[in-house]
Amino acid sequence: MGCVTYLERYFKDCQLSKSNFNAAIKAARTVIDEISPEYKAAGWQIASGASGTVQAIQEIMVAQNLDDLLTLEKLNTIKDQAIAFSTIAALDLPGLSEDRRLVFVSGLAILIALFESLEIEKMGLAGGALREGVLYSMVPEFHNNDIRKRTVDGFMSRYHVDQKQACRVSSLAMQLALSIDKDWPIESLNGLPLLKAVAQLHEIGLLIEYKQYHKHTAYILENTDMPGFSQSEHKLIVAVADAHRSDFPKGCFNSLGVNSLLAQYIVRLLRIAVILSMRRQDDVLPKFELTAKNEVLDLKFESNWLKDHPLMASELQQESKQQGKLGWKLIVN
Repeated sequence: MGCVTYLERYFKDCQLSKSNFNAAIKAARTVIDEISPEYKAAGWQIASGASGTVQAIQEIMVAQNLDDLLTLEKLNTIKDQAIAFSTIAALDLPGLSEDRRLVFVSGLAILIALFESLEIEKMGLAGGALREGVLYSMVPEFHNNDIRKRTVDGFMSRYHVDQKQACRVSSLAMQLALSIDKDWPIESLNGLPLLKAVAQLHEIGLLIEYKQYHKHTAYILENTDMPGFSQSEHKLIVAVADAHRSDFPKGCFNSLGVNSLLAQYIVRLLRIAVILSMRRQDDVLPKFELTAKNEVLDLKFESNWLKDHPLMASELQQESKQQGKLGWKLIVN
């Protein structure tokens, strides 16, 4: 079974119709049904999709404000949305890239057949394809290591990041996030690892120049693979890196779909952590408290501390204005 083969065989007229889809799904089921009893008997805990089709579907779901777990119901909904365009040439689903459009419908039909025959309840996305997994398993030193950590460490080493500052900012950002966890569900949205990663990587663009280093950071991250992070997580990290200082880019999180709120939470906390770490030294901050109520953040310091540190006070007041431009309230006192 293959996208190109099924495209030529069942969508040869380039028409998106129920009959074409049903013919492709039926053909795929005929192949899968021969081996499905063995798979069902073995069972599994997690189903992961390692293909461009799964990634394309996940991006479509995120663009439609859905979570990124595939289910048969979601696949059939996307199939119905595709049929509404009538032809492959007209197919224009939100989140579907142009380079995937031609073979998307045949891949979708095969995937629906897999879900039906194997009775898969839900499926996530593997960051690589099968060939990469085979190669990965053949390298002994890769075993039993955290893939995300290795990815982040690789960036930090390659771009000569100040590791003490990266640790300082990430630790402070995590502290801020955990202090308001009851009000902002970053942890339940699986956002803590993303906050930590972007906090550790936010300065990689400094290797190029200072003034627009956040732009360079975002460009580097966007154009480099990040093993261990899904496509949607990768996009979130890029968007937050781009928006972590200076003016917020226009429509900075519009393309993130269901992850836009999580990106908003992360970037607001990261910007505060970067400012609080601006002296690049340990043990220079007093005790402070961050609270959240709905979209309002309230940052409180010990009395007179801000008066004694006018530069920090000025940066925080400026940050309050920046967040206010997007309708986000940051109170500093």
